[in-house]
Amino acid sequence: MTIIESEKDVHYGESSQAKLQDTSRRALGAKIAACNAGYYDDEYISAFKGVSLMVSPPPELRIILNRGHCLRWQVFTDACISFIKRYKIAQIISVGCGFDTLPFRLMKMKMEDKFGDHVFKFIEVDLVPVVATKSARLSRSPFNSFFDKSNSKISQHGVSSVNYSLISCDASDPTALAKGLFAPDSDFHPHGCC
Repeated sequence: MTIIESEKDVHYGESSQAKLQDTSRRALGAKIAACNAGYYDDEYISAFKGVSLMVSPPPELRIILNRGHCLRWQVFTDACISFIKRYKIAQIISVGCGFDTLPFRLMKMKMEDKFGDHVFKFIEVDLVPVVATKSARLSRSPFNSFFDKSNSKISQHGVSSVNYSLISCDASDPTALAKGLFAPDSDFHPHGCC
């Protein structure tokens, strides 16, 4: 098994998929900038440093971008928390997840018993190079506490565990997306999705 250790190991070409991958890396850079500016605290975002494309917008635009990332971070976090608390068994799917840390923040909350007896599965989907890079980072601290070694599989093709799956496929291709979601390792159930 080959694990991709850094973004240098992933070829980002000139295709539309490469542009999507660059968008994912730019979004990560903006999230890191917002955290560094104190807009919100995300203890897991630093694990993805070195993957991002850092851009330096003018100061007046930087404030708007930081506020936008902070607002998005809070809205999606609150929506997922509400969804998990509403249903005893919940499944959340993030298509085009990039280097989002929401699943791990939610899993930490579960470990802190903030959801009671409610359980959830978080499924993330993105392009092969993004998943390969993210998988390599997830095999290290601070994430390894979320994955039981006997029930988890982390490879360059994705992650499969009890509460989390990371699937590599082109989500713009409905056949590929369905194949990825319904693969035996994904543990996807079409009912109870957010």
